[in-house]
Amino acid sequence: STFGAHDSAAAAYNGYMYISGGQWGAVRPNNEIYRAVINSDGSLGTWSLLGTMPEGLQDHKMVIARNPSGTGATVYLIGGLADRGGGEVAISEVRHAPVLTDGTLGAWNTGPSLDLRAHGHDVAIVNNKMYKYGGGSGGAGINIVEYATINADGSLTGDGSNSWIRGPNQNLPVNRAYYIAGGPYPAWDVAGTGITPNKVYAVGGEDDSACVPTTTPPINTNLNTVFVAIPQPTGEITSWSTTTPLPEGRLDHSVNLIKDSLLVIGGMNRPPYTSNTCPWHDATAKDTVFTARLNQNGNILNWYDGPALPA
Repeated sequence: STFGAHDSAAAAYNGYMYISGGQWGAVRPNNEIYRAVINSDGSLGTWSLLGTMPEGLQDHKMVIARNPSGTGATVYLIGGLADRGGGEVAISEVRHAPVLTDGTLGAWNTGPSLDLRAHGHDVAIVNNKMYKYGGGSGGAGINIVEYATINADGSLTGDGSNSWIRGPNQNLPVNRAYYIAGGPYPAWDVAGTGITPNKVYAVGGEDDSACVPTTTPPINTNLNTVFVAIPQPTGEITSWSTTTPLPEGRLDHSVNLIKDSLLVIGGMNRPPYTSNTCPWHDATAKDTVFTARLNQNGNILNWYDGPALPA
């Protein structure tokens, strides 16, 4: 495409970078998937059209993970915004397709739906469970966490009603968590670090629950919290704990777990609201990269500023 994109989703797998959907010029949301070769020096080759999704999506999540059987991989599309004739709406659909040996994609299948439709959320994979947390649903931020089991062939299993599973104490310990980020997905390489990769991280986001008439402005909706959970063997999360917070609140950012470091890249920070009705206003894009080392328990030691993103 000759258009720039935003609110798209990207994932890397087996020497390729994939990007799907988003707003491309006047096309919103778009249903195309592109890929580019990742060169040996980390640069990317030319983007080429790989195929299409079942419908146009933006503000969704795309994950590519090796199948638990050890053979093959699967690409997943989780939630997002879709145009279904009356404007963009958050959806609950979860689709998946096999990644073929040449890096192309097989036929799309529909898996268990999210229990609550969502966009602006994130996804983590731990112990063959896929977790979706936070995001927005119908215009309001949510703190809901739900999960599905990844089967040997990459398909998903939810509950008896073919939905993702929600536990009684599973939700994030904030009122709302819009445009949150976290991980790990699809696999966290901790070789040689002594860290056990059994934790789910949820970082930053936006909580506008203070935007009510009884609150006195200014109202800061940016979250700098970092939550950590260890799922039970059954998949359920029974509690979240907090670790060292970010130096500054972030929303719509990216989180990456690399060896024994957690990186928070870019994102936005919304200026405080001066009215308790919180009329929407633009957030400021950030070029900062926060980096933190993890101890062997997986907790954050200290945050420091890494090299800034290019202007």
